Amino acid sequence: MDQYYAMTVDGPVGERELGTTYVHEHLLVKPQSDDPKYGDYTLDDRDKSARESSAFRRAGGRTLVEMTPIHYGRDVRGYRAIARAAQIQVICTTGFHKEEFMPPWFGDGRRRICLNW
Repeated sequence: MDQYYAMTVDGPVGERELGTTYVHEHLLVKPQSDDPKYGDYTLDDRDKSARESSAFRRAGGRTLVEMTPIHYGRDVRGYRAIARAAQIQVICTTGFHKEEFMPPWFGDGRRRICLNW
């Protein structure tokens, strides 16, 4: 294993094995909102995402960085299935997006975090 590595949905990958990397992708998205404006943002077809990811691989790509945040449809198991089907590596980021997509358990904690920053 290289000294430096990235954690993918299938485990650590050494820096030399990352290859050509696309650093902002959304493989599966399903905003958890009743607002109809987010309907067009939905990407929930694993097979289609796997086919598109396979095209990325055929073009020389090796690694995708999946940026979908919590409560916006993050699906790590889905990313793993896509990665395996397309024979690519997927790095799944963590974090949050807009306030309207913050999980209920986050509550007033964000205010405390910001005040203490």
